[in-house]
Amino acid sequence: MKRVFLLLCFSYCFLVNKSNAQETYQRRGQTVYLELLGSGVIYSLNYERRFKQQTEGLGARIGIGYVGDWLMVPANLNILLGKEGKSHFLELGLGVTYVNYPNGETFGSKTINQQWLPAGTIMYRLHPRYGKFFFKIGLTPIYGYFVEDNDKKFLIPLFGVAFGRAF
Repeated sequence: MKRVFLLLCFSYCFLVNKSNAQETYQRRGQTVYLELLGSGVIYSLNYERRFKQQTEGLGARIGIGYVGDWLMVPANLNILLGKEGKSHFLELGLGVTYVNYPNGETFGSKTINQQWLPAGTIMYRLHPRYGKFFFKIGLTPIYGYFVEDNDKKFLIPLFGVAFGRAF
C-alpha cells in the first residue's frame, strides 16, 4: 500500500513539474526590461511581446525614457533568430523613437517640438529557455537631428545593453 501511495505521489510530482516547465516555456512570449544606451538614448523601460507564445520569432516592443526633460518613446518590430530549444538568439529589428521636446529645441536653423527618429536593432540575446531573466547587448543605431551646428540629419551608432524578466 505504501509503494502505491509513493508511486502516485511521485507520478503527481513528475506531472506537475512537467506541466510547469511547459507552461514556463509557453509563457515566454512577454518581457519587461531596462535598456541602457539603446533606442531610448540614455535609458528606457520596455515591454516586449512575441506574436506567438514562444521565445523565438516575430515580436514588437514599446518603451519610455527621458533625457533631461525630453520624452523618448522607442517602438519597433523585431525577430529573434536562433535554433529551436536553445538560449542564444540574434535580434534584428526596425522601428522609430518618438522624441517630444516640451520647450522646443533648435537644431541649426530649425526649431522643433517633436520628431520621429528611425531606429534599428542588431543584438545578441541570451534568453534561457526555462529561465525567467534575459540579457541582450548590441547596436541600436538612430537616424536624426542631435546636432546644433547644422540642420542635417545623421546616423547615431548607439550601443545598447538590456536586462529584464520574461513571463
